[in-house]
Amino acid sequence: MKYVAQNTNIKVPVVYDWNGTAQNPIKTPYIFMERLPGQHLYQVWDGLTIRQKIGVLRQWNIVSVMDAMSVQRDRLSLHG
Repeated sequence: MKYVAQNTNIKVPVVYDWNGTAQNPIKTPYIFMERLPGQHLYQVWDGLTIRQKIGVLRQWNIVSVMDAMSVQRDRLSLHG
């Protein structure tokens, strides 16, 4: 998400803390992040046209690829 925030105009929430395991005080994985204004996609999806849905999926794919590239870059820098 940090990569997307730094390299696009897409608004990305600030992640304050996260833990992907149950080995933490609340005994479950969590992510604690900033809340952004707007609507959740599930609230508007059914009202979108096919063209709009394709646009959303394309953006989602671009973000996913960018995120994967960022993870790969971070892994390479750890081993370099």
